[in-house]
Amino acid sequence: MLAKTTIIVLLLSLITVSCIQGVIASAEQYSVSVIVKVYVDGSAKITYNVTVRQPPVQLSIPLLGEPFYVEAFSDNTSVPVEYNNTYATFTAVHNTTTIVYYTSNLTVKKGDEWTLTIHTPWRITVILPPEALVYEVSPEDFEPTIINGEVGFTFNPGTIEIKYIIIPSPIQSNTTQLQPTITTQTTSNQTSSEEPWILAAKTAVIIVVVLVIFYYIRLKRKETRGRILEELDERDRKIIELLAREGELTAQEIIEKTKIPKTPLYRRLKKLVSQGYLEAVNRSGKTYYRLRKPK
Repeated sequence: MLAKTTIIVLLLSLITVSCIQGVIASAEQYSVSVIVKVYVDGSAKITYNVTVRQPPVQLSIPLLGEPFYVEAFSDNTSVPVEYNNTYATFTAVHNTTTIVYYTSNLTVKKGDEWTLTIHTPWRITVILPPEALVYEVSPEDFEPTIINGEVGFTFNPGTIEIKYIIIPSPIQSNTTQLQPTITTQTTSNQTSSEEPWILAAKTAVIIVVVLVIFYYIRLKRKETRGRILEELDERDRKIIELLAREGELTAQEIIEKTKIPKTPLYRRLKKLVSQGYLEAVNRSGKTYYRLRKPK
């Protein structure tokens, strides 16, 4: 009886190890790039480009938002896909598979302000509506991108937050819409010859606009941080300046270096954490305080 029990335990252990190895292998043999196209109403179309090194393999890909509908394609052929609110599962039979789905829970609107928040484990490009006026982007180390003539923001894996408002598009007059269009062969040829130059000019303008927005956002955020820092009292600034020099410190170490009494120090640390200046990190049973990285 004991021998049978030992054999069963060994078999279960081998099965468990094999399953774990299978999960790790599947995670290592594919990569994902993501494009998120946001619409005026706050909904978004999300496109995954999944590259598999050794097909066929079954994959479960986490979704960025609760999906309306999910479909997958490989070599222009529909691929069966099962999904719930968090994952899409399919079999990648070729090296490249495209997954497309729609979601509406990546954005939140308060008044006229929209906030887009995405937690992504992959590199991602976000395309906002042409009517969007962006005034805050986090993190700031994004890359301006042009995809099919549309402005995009490319981010590394992590948490992304973009705040924007929608500027209504001007309504064209009926007179303009009803003007007759007279086209000749000569005019058509001239237009087609000018299109590459027009496209290049538009692309250059878009890039300049994105860069201007980027530097404007950074400038405004620096001004805001500087202004708020001036409103802090001497002890608050002392704690911030100490952590800027030292990196991470425990509360006791901060007390020893700043000579601020224990009770007021803990009260100030709690306030600075809640205001976003500091963050508390638990490590080996101790709490360390450090400056929060600017968004």
